[in-house]
Amino acid sequence: MPTCTPSHADPRWGAQAQLAKCRRHGACTFYTHAEIGFFLLKNRPEPGQRPEPIDSGGYFDHTPHSSGHDFRRQGDH
Repeated sequence: MPTCTPSHADPRWGAQAQLAKCRRHGACTFYTHAEIGFFLLKNRPEPGQRPEPIDSGGYFDHTPHSSGHDFRRQGDH
């Protein structure tokens, strides 16, 4: 934030807040992990070229309308 305070939308701030809450309730251990994001591209872009996505679908789209839908739906990559 402009005031140098963490944003409430910052996932690190959320993790730190939950860790503090666990400690207040007597929990000694807190486990977490990162969620890896990815993009599906049509081709490998040449250096300096803008990558071109394979579709405009998103991971949580409710209706399949893109060629990457089956890939994202599998979830075991």
